Amino acid sequence: MNKDRIIKELSLIPFGNKGWMHSEETVCSFGCERSDKFGIKFTERGGVVKCMRCGESTSLFNYLLKTNRKHLIEGYSAPIEDILKSVRGVSNEEDDINIKCELPRGFKRIYYDDYLDERGFTYYQYNHFQVGYSTDISLREHLIFPIYQDGKLSSWLGRTRYSKEWHKANIKNYKEGRDRLIPRYKNSTGTEFSEILGGLDEIVVGKTDTVILVEGLFDKANIDRLANLYEDDTQSVKCCFTFGKNLSETQINKLIKREIKSIILMYDPDAVNEIEKFALQYINKFNRISCARLFTNDPGDMSLNEFNLIMNNLRTPIDFYFNNIKRI
Repeated sequence: MNKDRIIKELSLIPFGNKGWMHSEETVCSFGCERSDKFGIKFTERGGVVKCMRCGESTSLFNYLLKTNRKHLIEGYSAPIEDILKSVRGVSNEEDDINIKCELPRGFKRIYYDDYLDERGFTYYQYNHFQVGYSTDISLREHLIFPIYQDGKLSSWLGRTRYSKEWHKANIKNYKEGRDRLIPRYKNSTGTEFSEILGGLDEIVVGKTDTVILVEGLFDKANIDRLANLYEDDTQSVKCCFTFGKNLSETQINKLIKREIKSIILMYDPDAVNEIEKFALQYINKFNRISCARLFTNDPGDMSLNEFNLIMNNLRTPIDFYFNNIKRI
């Protein structure tokens, strides 16, 4: 296997430190379809591939085989060390990636947008999320959402106005050489999102005691509207998002530090196992952990009736575990 050839053909560039590399043109092959945290690390006898967003990992050998790049692995067999790493998972060696974040070049605020209006964005939310766009040509298809932590800019999210189906077609066309790749997400580089909670600064110590945890910004925006969390500041409930179906010790400790007593895990319908895992893992960290089981729509797309039904049918971690339909 020729390391230099792989770097050239995949357009890899250094990603943080400790040897990780990635490319905006190389999306996660495990299903989350993002490029911003999808990394490759070369070892003496091969390499490891990991998506720090969804947490999945494999050997470089398996990755090249899966992505139809057999010409890069001719005469090469996967080292046992890499196979074992892919089974055990790769530790978050990039945890110490921590650079000062700045908004992308030419960032400008917007106060109306057809796509956001269709998603239900209110005038308040345009101001609350400080949404805008960038004049950087690489971000011309993306809306930019600054993320603040403790009053300081910690990261930003870039998201296109296109649907999941559109991006699946775009990836297919790109692999067939019929279109340029347009990643659905292009976020600030060098950011360790497992150390950040979207919406954390909305928590009021001494008043907020319950936090609904969802996966993404649009999930939060819809839950905030459905639960009327903007207009009523006296409520003890807030909604935060974890940047995917992950929940780290760092994020948990941020909630504990802010004296949160109860959390509600309300991840997407395909995250049943993750909800179960985190609920049991952190069951002793809070006075109460509740699990929401979604069957059809993501939190970002559910109606008020769906939301009320889900909130009236929350389960304890143990009850959720024994009623996991995938296990039954």
